[in-house]
Amino acid sequence: MLAVDQLSAVTTQCQKSARNLSSEHKQSKKTNSYQEYSQFVNAELKKSTITSIEVKEVLEYEKFPELTVKIIEEGRKRDSWSAEIAELNLTKLAEQLALNSYIEKIDKLQILLHLRPAQRYLNKSTAHEALQNALSQRYGYQLTLKIIEDNDAKIKTPVEWRQMIYKEKLEQARESVIADKTIQKLRLMFDAQLYEESIRPI
Repeated sequence: MLAVDQLSAVTTQCQKSARNLSSEHKQSKKTNSYQEYSQFVNAELKKSTITSIEVKEVLEYEKFPELTVKIIEEGRKRDSWSAEIAELNLTKLAEQLALNSYIEKIDKLQILLHLRPAQRYLNKSTAHEALQNALSQRYGYQLTLKIIEDNDAKIKTPVEWRQMIYKEKLEQARESVIADKTIQKLRLMFDAQLYEESIRPI
């Protein structure tokens, strides 16, 4: 299983905070949230065989709150389940359970979530119950939530949408920098090397 699948469940708290806070408070909140986030990741790493390089790739865009907000917003536009999660009043664990699953509505009274096997540790009874109650409240009637493990990548989870959007923005940024005439001139005149790994989208 990819590192993205194993680690991306822990991305939500600092993302929400960044969107709602003023710029001054946002900076301090970013630091605190990212520290908590890193602690959680380190704890999960002890249970896995993920390399430090893979971890860096997963955490990269989380370091930039403004970019993170853009990615989350675009994800909600592309994926209706992502948008629906934003309307739910969820605990942190229940939200991460939702973000790492995709939804299938069986009928009016039943909802099936397809959870990635790498995130099975999120499927706690408390998170399950909280998510079921939040969905029941949203729809206005009591429904039953069932969760199964599913590794079929044909349908993306909200977290996978975000990772895909980040990769798209990163590729666009790289193409833009490489095509920039000033950059091309500097590379030609001074035989300069462009360190593409340092390029980040804004």
